[in-house]
Amino acid sequence: MERQARAAATPSTGIFAIFSSSSASTRLENAANLYGQAAACYKQTGNFAKAADAHQNQAECFVKSGDNATGACTAYKDAATMYKKSGDIKRAIANNTLLAQMYEEKNRTSQAAKVYQELSELHLECKSLEDAILASENVIRCYEILDQPMHSIDAKAKLADLCSDLERYQRAIDLYEEAAEPKGGRTNHNAAGWYWRAMICRMVLEVSATNDVKQCASELQRYQNLYPGFSTGVNRRNFVLLQKIIDSFANESVAEFEKALEDHERSAGTLNPWEISHLLKVKNSLTNPSVVTSKALTGIAAPDPDDEFT
Repeated sequence: MERQARAAATPSTGIFAIFSSSSASTRLENAANLYGQAAACYKQTGNFAKAADAHQNQAECFVKSGDNATGACTAYKDAATMYKKSGDIKRAIANNTLLAQMYEEKNRTSQAAKVYQELSELHLECKSLEDAILASENVIRCYEILDQPMHSIDAKAKLADLCSDLERYQRAIDLYEEAAEPKGGRTNHNAAGWYWRAMICRMVLEVSATNDVKQCASELQRYQNLYPGFSTGVNRRNFVLLQKIIDSFANESVAEFEKALEDHERSAGTLNPWEISHLLKVKNSLTNPSVVTSKALTGIAAPDPDDEFT
């Protein structure tokens, strides 16, 4: 089947070209259909790598034919899926990149956003963190073009998490704050969670620069003013913990820091790995080490950053 497809895709030359009645477009469409049939056969036998190659050739034929963008998009999507299934992540990325570009060229922005999200996840699998960030930025850009604020917020929060793990704290803070902003005059009820993460990142950023978090007090007040719910109800426990951490630095007391964590655990439960990882960085900047008593930070090593991407 593939041999027939290759033959169909190859233009006739010499005397044979004189007797060829099919146009280049028709010839390439026929070749694309034959590559599609070949891909189906390979899938049935479980040969996903060969199926991926056939779909990629199919997409290229559609592109060259110049009048079947939909077919090309479908083929690139199928090729990316098969390459991923065969374990060839780099070629899955290459086909998804072409697919996203084609979707944008055809103003199919919503589909492009989904492909960029897939690209971000694939880049993380390859530990290509810069490329993952770029793909995530493209997700946000697409949803902003579409004026879909809720999808944009989710994309910003995901990118903020990634930036914080890469220690790009200022960018993470900016994204968490953007995610927390009211949209269309409506309160964002997830704002407290984004401000909580923004404050933790701000603390890490402050201690790395000044070995103190006193500047965070004004930011904590600012967040409370922006979203009063940050310090009320179930959110109050996180707000109080942040206040106590700021106080522990003012008093240069590791014991106060640990006691604040103990109290928080009793009322709110164990901190998650992201919170532990970043609060450890804050705690380690305190002097006068004492015996650690908080379960949240006792006997728990800082999570390996690579674990976030496996």
